[in-house]
Amino acid sequence: MRPPPNSSTFKREFVKKWLLALQLCNHNNNINKNDVVKRKDTIKLSAEIAMASVRNGATCWSRALMAKHSSSFHVTTKPHHMPPPPPPRHYKKRVRCKKIIKRSRRCCHNRSAAAAVVRRKTAVLRKLVPGGELMDDEASLIRETLDYVMSLRAQVDVMRRLARASDCVAMCNIV
Repeated sequence: MRPPPNSSTFKREFVKKWLLALQLCNHNNNINKNDVVKRKDTIKLSAEIAMASVRNGATCWSRALMAKHSSSFHVTTKPHHMPPPPPPRHYKKRVRCKKIIKRSRRCCHNRSAAAAVVRRKTAVLRKLVPGGELMDDEASLIRETLDYVMSLRAQVDVMRRLARASDCVAMCNIV
């Protein structure tokens, strides 16, 4: 069982794997200290790989990130097979009153407009989450999105702490 995102264990594992990924990326790319764009890309690549490897293929987004970056450097993971989602349940309701039929006809247009908005926003969400375009079920897409956002939040927290720590070290060296 992988640690949940935003836990201290997740953050510790992320830092370890991020530093290892940074070393590998720097070694593979031979980055010049003056090349800011390459340094930024290396930091982003190593952070994505570290974040995905902490989840170790337990989520669809982590498997998608690992597959995306597998050509950048060798990533090994255990195959993780998730069971298919249960089939949707369809409930049949009986309409027993003419008033209900009239109300449902009035609301039908509003429901279809709302459904179109939900479809558009779901399509955007599928593009934002790595591996989201492979998910058919909206519930699994939402679960994956929440896990991905929590992992990103943990990543940002770790990076902020490292930046603060390096600022403190720099200030101590000036004084």
